[in-house]
Amino acid sequence: MKRSSIVIFVILTLISCNQNNSINEYLEKEYNPEFKNCQKQKLKETELKVFYSQIRLDTTSYIQEIKIGNINHKLELKLYSLNDSSIVLVNEGLKEVYHNSASEIVLTKYNDTIIYKKLTKEVFKDSIDVTDYDRIVLSEIGYKNIRSNRIYFTVGFDNAAHSMNYLYKSCDVGIFYRTEKKGQVSFNNFKNTRE
Repeated sequence: MKRSSIVIFVILTLISCNQNNSINEYLEKEYNPEFKNCQKQKLKETELKVFYSQIRLDTTSYIQEIKIGNINHKLELKLYSLNDSSIVLVNEGLKEVYHNSASEIVLTKYNDTIIYKKLTKEVFKDSIDVTDYDRIVLSEIGYKNIRSNRIYFTVGFDNAAHSMNYLYKSCDVGIFYRTEKKGQVSFNNFKNTRE
């Protein structure tokens, strides 16, 4: 009997200690201003509404025959969304998530591929302002002409939040199609079309 009384007493003491710890933790959290501020901050972060842009599943494709010298070549341009959710813009109370785009340029002669080049905005990173770079997407590409050893294209960029509504920036892109520089990309004539 004495042993069972001791065991019961020890168990009740342990339970009582755990309750005191819970009460002490509660009181510390309730009356500690640092803890309250931290909790409010966490609450604010979770209160952000999130907007996910629509996933674009379509691919814009453009095929054209061009003459280089006296030989016909087939030029194919593709533009598609990467659906990567990599552009995240946070404004007060709203988090917006958008997708980057990519363009593929394929030049073939008969059934041989002369050029295959994939362009993303990363190619132009050093020429675009840092604050703009985080919010723009590659939005269009068009064939321009052939000069010397290069095929020229016009590439356009849109603000991700206003994609396809207005052209934000554009530039001329040249891709070498022969010589030892074959496949190398050069670009210039960046135009800011916001003005």
